[in-house]
Amino acid sequence: MSAAKARTELSSILREFAEITEPSDSIGDRAIHIGAYNRDAAVLIPLADFEAALDCEELLEDFLLEEVVAERIARGPGKTIGFDELVDELGLRDELGLG
Repeated sequence: MSAAKARTELSSILREFAEITEPSDSIGDRAIHIGAYNRDAAVLIPLADFEAALDCEELLEDFLLEEVVAERIARGPGKTIGFDELVDELGLRDELGLG
């Protein structure tokens, strides 16, 4: 959708999105691509789809964390690492406010 068309239809698109309470199977199912000069520059998606995608992202992060912890346990007590290296390996620097 062109940016000009999106400007004129934004209110109606938002009204439609506001009525959506259940997420779709994929974040892209109801996505509206907006751009200029025949190039997409942004995507509008219903809030329900966005929130479901965030939930999936959090689950994926949990699974990845579990995998890293399992690998560390499988390695056994071998070499120890410092706190900073552990935080980096687990990807927790920003969550712990150390970024």
